[in-house]
Amino acid sequence: MKYREDASLYFIAVVPPEGIATEINKIKEDFAINYRSKYALKAPPHITLHMPFWWKDDRADELINFMQNFNMGKEAFKLQLQNFNHFGKRVIYVDVEKNFYLNKLYNQLAGAIRKSLGITNQAYKDRPFHPHMTVAFKDLRPGEFNNAWPVYADKKLHYEFKVDHTVLLKHDGQIWLPHSHFPF
Repeated sequence: MKYREDASLYFIAVVPPEGIATEINKIKEDFAINYRSKYALKAPPHITLHMPFWWKDDRADELINFMQNFNMGKEAFKLQLQNFNHFGKRVIYVDVEKNFYLNKLYNQLAGAIRKSLGITNQAYKDRPFHPHMTVAFKDLRPGEFNNAWPVYADKKLHYEFKVDHTVLLKHDGQIWLPHSHFPF
C-alpha cells in the first residue's frame, strides 16, 4: 500500500464490545495458525460501514467534527452475529443477521459523507451492502479455504450486542487502530 506524507488512511466501522472482540480475535488466530491466513489480524474485529479512504492530515478535525455531528441523535440498536459464511474461496466471515437499523446507518453515512466531505464508498458502489465480520481473507489460499471451510461451515456462533457508537480507524503503516469513537 502506497503511503502519503500529507494524508492518512481511515475507515469507519461498527466494532463489537471487548468480550466479543476477544472471541472473534481467537478465531482469527486459529486461521493464522492452522490455515496460514493472518491478514485479518491487522484490524480489530469490525463491520465496515465505509471502506478505507485517504484524508489530509491538516483536515483531520473536519473529519472528526463530521463524525460527531453525524452520530448525534442516532438511536442505539441491537445487532446479532450468527455462524459463519464466505465469499468465494477467499473470504470467511462471521455472518451478521439482517438488520434494518444497520442498513439505515450505512445508507445515511454513505450519503452524508459524500455530500459533506466528498468521500465516496467506491468499493460498494455497484454492490449491495453485505455486513460481515471478516476472520480470514487476502492471504487465504484456495487450498487452505478447502481445509478451513468444512471446519467452520457447521460451527455454531451467536453473539448479540448493542450498537451505540461508530469507530474511525486509522492505519499506522502496519495495522489498523481505533482512532476515535463517536457515541450516538
